[in-house]
Amino acid sequence: LMGRCPFPDHSDKSPSFSVTEDNQLYFCYGCKKGGNVFTFLETYNGMSFPESVEFLARRASIPLPEPEPGQPKRTGLSSDQKDLYLKINRAAGVFFHHQLKSQTEDSPAKKYLEKRGLSDDIVEKFRLGLTLDDWQGLAKHFESKRVPLEMAEALGLVKPKKNAPRTGALAEQYFDLFRDRLMFPIFSPTSDVIGFGGRTLGDALPKYVNSSDSPVFNKSRVLYGLHETGKFIRAQDEAIVVEGYMDAISLYAAGIKNVVAILGTAFTPEHAKLLKRYTVNVKMLLDGDEAGISGAERSLPVLLEAGLMPKGFVLPDKMDPDDYVKSNGADALRTEIARAPELFNLLLTKRWMANYHGSASEKVQIVDEAAMALKGMQNRQLMDLYLLEMTNQLDVDMNWLRRALQQSTSALQARTVRTSPQASGPGPSGASQGGGQSASPRPFHDEARQGSAPLLEQKPEALTEEPAPRVVMKGAQKDEIFVLSLILHNEIHMREFLEAGPTEVAAVFSHEGVRTLLLRAVRRYDEKPESFANLAANLASEVDQPGLLGVSVPLTPEDVSEVEIKKLMASYLGSVKTRFQKAQLREMTQEIRDRPSAAKLEEFMNLQRQLLGGPDREGGD
Repeated sequence: LMGRCPFPDHSDKSPSFSVTEDNQLYFCYGCKKGGNVFTFLETYNGMSFPESVEFLARRASIPLPEPEPGQPKRTGLSSDQKDLYLKINRAAGVFFHHQLKSQTEDSPAKKYLEKRGLSDDIVEKFRLGLTLDDWQGLAKHFESKRVPLEMAEALGLVKPKKNAPRTGALAEQYFDLFRDRLMFPIFSPTSDVIGFGGRTLGDALPKYVNSSDSPVFNKSRVLYGLHETGKFIRAQDEAIVVEGYMDAISLYAAGIKNVVAILGTAFTPEHAKLLKRYTVNVKMLLDGDEAGISGAERSLPVLLEAGLMPKGFVLPDKMDPDDYVKSNGADALRTEIARAPELFNLLLTKRWMANYHGSASEKVQIVDEAAMALKGMQNRQLMDLYLLEMTNQLDVDMNWLRRALQQSTSALQARTVRTSPQASGPGPSGASQGGGQSASPRPFHDEARQGSAPLLEQKPEALTEEPAPRVVMKGAQKDEIFVLSLILHNEIHMREFLEAGPTEVAAVFSHEGVRTLLLRAVRRYDEKPESFANLAANLASEVDQPGLLGVSVPLTPEDVSEVEIKKLMASYLGSVKTRFQKAQLREMTQEIRDRPSAAKLEEFMNLQRQLLGGPDREGGD
């Protein structure tokens, strides 16, 4: 099957994207992306492997196995419980969306959308909705659909009335928590509705509210818009982080689509891990007020500890991203984002050195601020450049700066140890929430990590929840990849490979990744030969460049004879063997020079005759 490539970084004007149903693989001849259904969901939607498995299983109505007795559930819910919660959220989203769509053009909601420049396409793309000024609209709708209101309460959609009579309609005992608001469904990377944000259409406070944390939603682990913008972030290798969902949608509508928003909470390590699936390049779009700069200061250590490379652009005071685009245009904002400075340098010059006069005490104070930001930093090369910038700005010696940073870090550790009982308590609450408030993480820069090594001495820590290392195919020779691909796509070649002795044959391949994958393929085939048709698709999830496993597909169509395919195989395998023999000759030449012997010389002559195709060549032809 052929079609236009769906990846946003490939402007495909003629169909170059192929899907081979028999092999369960896709491959684009233009951008060279390829793989199986799991790698597609990972590359296009940004799902992790477990998320893609869960998404596909639910789509195909295949039950996933529950954890063994005694093993904790990943979410604390059974599959059936989670599915029911998600269905309730989805039903609420449909109800809200229908209420918005049914409004007249002169309604306050439609006028607000028009004022913000949000078209019908954007409303559909993000499934925006509306709640009316009705205390029991959703509760009554849920009762009519036989939705358990206790579960809707757990999701932060309704709440029981105090001292409500336990007779009559059940909906009369509950009231809606979102009323008279424009509604923003919050999606997971698998496009499930997991929560909601609501913005008032008038002057009521609070202006924005989010769902309270629930069995399927934790705002400290979610980035708004990622289900739609993840593919653009991956394609552009850059994420723009803004403060709220309206900021994110406004930028998306203006054509700046690699954007996500945090949800009224501090930027957390979980946010950083989520972004790192897509890119290490993060640009914070900051409001120009005190709150915006303070937010950047709290975010910096989290970003650096996760191994990300943060930059920042401060908007003019009293402007949000939508205001800036309306006043200056999207291209102007793109230009500013493109030349955004390092977030560390921005804070150094605009925050820590704002009232700097060059005194010794001011230098020490600035070093203390920098130590809090750099204490868990992963990228040592980038840290050296930051320190170099500090020596230039503060006019100090590098050795002094390193010693001062270590002393500041030690003082932070000591202070953390003394205050550790309080450090584990809840931090200040975040933005007002529908259905109550849930505590936000304590601002990260308020305290140092317990037990962390002194600055410049600590070793980078492995991030948790990272996927297992994949077989690296980068740098593999084309002939080796072609032979590997033919073996994976043609069972006759696989059998011949087995008969020839896979370990011995694999040894002639120069690339370690190709050797590893060949032997892995043989082991899988040997265990389950009846599943050969799916072998390449299964292995595609285990390599860093899954598209390489499909390169033989266009060269082996049905109208090509088996004889021609064997000739191709022999030609490419011969090239692989020749390169291996030449490498052996070079090694033996050096050995003979270092330690000459008659036996070594005879071995060298035999290998040279094989390479030249003489009478002693293996196989006699």
